[in-house]
Amino acid sequence: MTIRRAVPDITTAGPVASSGFYQLLGCGFREEMNLGWVVNLVSSANPTAQVILITTMRPP
Repeated sequence: MTIRRAVPDITTAGPVASSGFYQLLGCGFREEMNLGWVVNLVSSANPTAQVILITTMRPP
């Protein structure tokens, strides 16, 4: 088996606010999906580089 990518899930109290932080890092991350309680960030330069930000609170 070959692993093609691993996507970290980062737990945070505010995924939307944390999304701004990761976009400012300069890694080329952009929001691909934003449901409020979960945000998926994808690198523009390398789409296999992704980060998932998920809330510590349960969605309604």
